[in-house]
Amino acid sequence: MKLGSAPSYSNETRREILKVFLIIVIIFFSGCNYLRNFPLYSELHVRQYESKQLFNEKEWIDNPYYKGSKRYLDVSKLKNRVKSYLDTYPETPSLQAEAMRELTLLKGMNEDQVIALAGKPTNINKKKFNEEIWTYRRWRSDPFVWYYSWGHLKFKDKILTIIEPLEIEMDAL
Repeated sequence: MKLGSAPSYSNETRREILKVFLIIVIIFFSGCNYLRNFPLYSELHVRQYESKQLFNEKEWIDNPYYKGSKRYLDVSKLKNRVKSYLDTYPETPSLQAEAMRELTLLKGMNEDQVIALAGKPTNINKKKFNEEIWTYRRWRSDPFVWYYSWGHLKFKDKILTIIEPLEIEMDAL
């Protein structure tokens, strides 16, 4: 090879170089984010609620397919679980008892009330100073974890202090 002349490649090597070059160009112009199907951390925001209704049956009651459906049976089981809890603990404060009847999580509920309402968490992360973070995931066998699969419940001294669902900003996607 002379100084200043281009190196000679075989046809096979040229094809491989061309393939690699085209792949790089395609990725560059399409952007790596195009291939993702999950939100970035910057697209998530957290709201804190005083209360969070797990299921509003009034929105479903006029649906002719609701009665007799699996969701109707799940709501019936949940209502029975709440009724059983309230029958067992009649001294439950009226504000919390009313929230439980409306299938609503409320700050100030104790762990047993939250379990009666939302089911057992899939994960409990114990922190310092008698704090716990409960996480619910979709694959639990409890019928209502389908709803509360996106956030955390934080407890201090066995009392619910923070209801923190993780939500996705759809405009950012």
